[in-house]
Amino acid sequence: MTRLQRVFIASAVVFFAVTAWYGRPAGLWNSPDETANAFWIERVANGEPRFVRDAVIGIGAGAIHPRSMAVQGDTLVPGSFPGIILLYGALLRIFNAPLFLLTPIFTVLAGALFAAVVGRLFDRRVGIVAAILFFLHPAVLYYASRGLFHNVLFINLLIFSAAAFALRRDRVHDALGGFAFGWALATRTSEALWAVPAFALFLPFAGTERWRRLGWALAGAALPVFLLLQTNASLYGSPFKTAYVSAPAAPTAVETAISAPAPSAQLEPRIALPFGFDAKRALRNAWYYGIRIFWWQSLLAVAGLLLWCSAFRKSTAVQKTYAAATVAGAVWLAVLYGSWAIRDRLDPSAVTIGTSYVRYFLPAYVAMLPFAAFALVRFADGATRKHAHIAVLALFAFMTARVTLFAGDESLQAVRDTLAENAWKRTQLLENVFPPDAVIMTERFDKLFVPDIMRIIPAADATGFDAATKLADVVPVYWYGLTPAFEERLRLEALANARGFTLSEMPSPVSGETALIFERAALDDLVP
Repeated sequence: MTRLQRVFIASAVVFFAVTAWYGRPAGLWNSPDETANAFWIERVANGEPRFVRDAVIGIGAGAIHPRSMAVQGDTLVPGSFPGIILLYGALLRIFNAPLFLLTPIFTVLAGALFAAVVGRLFDRRVGIVAAILFFLHPAVLYYASRGLFHNVLFINLLIFSAAAFALRRDRVHDALGGFAFGWALATRTSEALWAVPAFALFLPFAGTERWRRLGWALAGAALPVFLLLQTNASLYGSPFKTAYVSAPAAPTAVETAISAPAPSAQLEPRIALPFGFDAKRALRNAWYYGIRIFWWQSLLAVAGLLLWCSAFRKSTAVQKTYAAATVAGAVWLAVLYGSWAIRDRLDPSAVTIGTSYVRYFLPAYVAMLPFAAFALVRFADGATRKHAHIAVLALFAFMTARVTLFAGDESLQAVRDTLAENAWKRTQLLENVFPPDAVIMTERFDKLFVPDIMRIIPAADATGFDAATKLADVVPVYWYGLTPAFEERLRLEALANARGFTLSEMPSPVSGETALIFERAALDDLVP
């Protein structure tokens, strides 16, 4: 066994240990996407319906739903693509494995297959180095640890598919490749606009039996695609409807977090660029999230691409096709998601690893890794020290650990500390403040209450107050959030008063956070 192979094995082992450790739930999850996916996965695993019916939700006319869930009449339904819910739910039902281990296991397997695929594309050393860089990439490590987002699973399934097609040429592996690709589309259906054309680009390299191989691939994809369409039809009324509603194109119109899809299930006509096109914003996000945030990986990848281009004529046709697909795909992701004004944080200008742009650019990060590996292998060949590239990999490991585990308020350690604090908050609030039948208006704290309380109003606007005041005479209705500033408290009071209610403060066990209860106002209580 070579030293490089030992480094690969060590990287895989450490990667699994870190992602399994930080992926362990502390009784709740850190984002609405993770919270919702965990809830629906558990229901699938337990054989329960993929919806929750509640007459109170129906009275809210679409305004009552946790973030990342959608509403159909009086029913809560998943607010995202169903692939991860169906696949992980089935695996839990069959194997009864801990949910938090599924993404780390899948990602380690994907890393091993990535080494083989890239080894076939370039050479064995480049393949092994690419896999090590895969395990050392901050975005891969971070989102494999937070494994109930869709994005790393999507990448893993694409790698499984590519390995099945590239490493074997028989009907079983062609069907398996299609099966994995179908699950990838069910997991991130929105990526079909680039993933399917990229798949088609490599069809000429399938040899004289390309159409037979394509037939077996389509047969393999049939089951996951059927489950996707059947789920859409049963939950949203049509195989081609989803829970997502496109954001308006105007730059100032996107004011909600990316993980809060609109409450009604429908399909917008602007499929290609559903978030509009903003060249300035796309370029800014491409720079900050495509290059600058993980600059050591990015610069090595760009250097490798330029180095490969310098020997373009000696490159194989498959390499040229892969390079073209990688560059085109990266540009497409920059335009598509870079044009979106995402507000994950109170300060939307902050560039952090937990911002959604990072996970949306994940396919581009991974696709560029073979070129980064190409550069590092060529560097090793020209270096005076025999194992200089191992030292570079060790430096990358240090930088990745710093950025991913410890730097900033979105590092994995910070998230884990926050979850421990949130678990205490949830216990105190559910035991001392909110009864089980409560309706809670909260813009960012729904993850404290789901699944114990599903009656969430995620927007403190006129529509939210309309829903809250319809119900306040029937069930207890609350507002909960950070203690509002004077002007914000006046705004909330005015919205309540306009509907005949006042907001009374409840004793809160959590410092800096406030609970208000909706109460029918006496005439002299109303703000003039």
